[in-house]
Amino acid sequence: MGRKPLQWKDTKLIYVFLDMNDFEGSPTEFIVPVADVAKQAIDAGFEEHPDWRIFYFKISKDDSEKYKENWSLIVDTE
Repeated sequence: MGRKPLQWKDTKLIYVFLDMNDFEGSPTEFIVPVADVAKQAIDAGFEEHPDWRIFYFKISKDDSEKYKENWSLIVDTE
């Protein structure tokens, strides 16, 4: 990931990450709000190091169920 999540952290943008491990079936989708991506980058010190160009976003096992095919994150509930 580059620096865009830091710029967009206050928006409603989402990322959809695909797990392509099973090439015979459909990929597994992980729907992640940009704020969560930005938080991980900030926690890793990415924001304080302007010379760093990329960071690797990882979905932990604890968070995988929160994001796995959770399309409700993009549905307006109002």
